[in-house]
Amino acid sequence: MLGSNSDICILLVDDEDAIRNLAALVLEGQGYRVIKAQHSDEALILLDDYKSQIHLLLTDVKMDPYLTGCELAKCVRLLRPEIGVLYISGYSNNPMVQQEIDEARAEFLPKPFTPKMLIDKVSSMLQVIPAERHSG
Repeated sequence: MLGSNSDICILLVDDEDAIRNLAALVLEGQGYRVIKAQHSDEALILLDDYKSQIHLLLTDVKMDPYLTGCELAKCVRLLRPEIGVLYISGYSNNPMVQQEIDEARAEFLPKPFTPKMLIDKVSSMLQVIPAERHSG
């Protein structure tokens, strides 16, 4: 049995302030702890700072000129292979993006998305994470 949402920490990475802030507001409204990063470099610093507390990486796919979300996920999974990865992007029809998502064993949520779509996707991903991973 999973703990409450307040036991779950999500690292949210998006270079668009409006999307990052809205997604954080929605997730925090569901009780999740959210750590926000504007780009991949900041996300890697936060990952190091919060070590085992993070359960899910929610990242934009494209963040110029920094690492892409897919590259970020590879770095994160080297350090923490158990972290779930959810990509968000407006580039859902791009075959290269889809291939990277498939290779990363990640989930995908296309932009634009509604708060309900975000909540449903995050909830469904966290249901498959073993309970011991929620105890950070």
